[in-house]
Amino acid sequence: MLFQKIIFPYLKVLNNMKTKTKKLNNPLVSIVTTSYNTDKYIEANIKSVCNQNYKNFEHIIVDANSTDNTKNILKKYKHLTWISEDDSGQSEGINKGFSMVSGDYVIWLNSDDTLTKKSIIRSLEFFKNNSVVDFISSDINIIDENDKKIGLVKGEEINIKNILSKNPIKQPSVMFRSKILNEIGNLDENLHYTMDREFWLRIFINGFTMKYVSGVVNANFRLCPGTKTFDSAPNFRKEWNIVLIKNLHNKKLLSCVRLKYIKKVIKLNKSSYYLSLMTSFFNNSKKCLAIGNIFKIVYYNPKILYNLGFYKKIILGILSIKSLRISKYHNESI
Repeated sequence: MLFQKIIFPYLKVLNNMKTKTKKLNNPLVSIVTTSYNTDKYIEANIKSVCNQNYKNFEHIIVDANSTDNTKNILKKYKHLTWISEDDSGQSEGINKGFSMVSGDYVIWLNSDDTLTKKSIIRSLEFFKNNSVVDFISSDINIIDENDKKIGLVKGEEINIKNILSKNPIKQPSVMFRSKILNEIGNLDENLHYTMDREFWLRIFINGFTMKYVSGVVNANFRLCPGTKTFDSAPNFRKEWNIVLIKNLHNKKLLSCVRLKYIKKVIKLNKSSYYLSLMTSFFNNSKKCLAIGNIFKIVYYNPKILYNLGFYKKIILGILSIKSLRISKYHNESI
């Protein structure tokens, strides 16, 4: 009787306290990865997670019904939580993964990217020491198709002007508290190129604390022919303009920045769109189409006439010398 009424309840409370303490000191981290015919890179992605010096994680992979060897690779790793089925694109795949997370923290790591050593424990230590922070990002390495490091891209301070005008947040390096998903929802599935930037924007204007951790490299971003970022620069610009125009009268956004600034960013982004289109046409030997974009570039951003790099792009294009995006690490779509 004494045990049932006094000792057992006490032991139960003590056990609950230990469980809570363990959860605080050893939180579950959910890594979400989407894949489609990436058998060349998916195993490096999985191993980069397994090789972390932090083991309380779940790795969720949402495969879009790959037709290569991806599924056979996934079957090799018993710790994975994975599904393989058709979807409407990467955004839907990521959302499926987000809906499956049970961790306290979330990492979004695309199938051709990898984590650097100790990145999870490093991020968790930062959160532990900065309890008011909800979201962090860092710098990233740029790697090629052979996992060779070919550059470094630094993030930037996360503020509303940087989010609107550039991409200060390097997506593979991100870790955030899972409560963000509960409060603002998932990615916009109508977006296929800038769904991450629109997601960052919503996180910021909904009052979450976002922090760039400088001098830290938490992920490797793969940039090589065949990847979305490498091949689709004009699409990133075009889609981001759609997002900006859609948010012109967003009250939460307007409480952070003036309408005049948003309109200015739209014009500059249009200029960047035509600039990337010009470069794409030059690289594909369509010189007449490329030159036809020069007026539009200048119309939306007259100050570009004072930029020597602008003339260099035109001259290289006319001379049929390709301008490879792989040589420009500070790209806004990364």
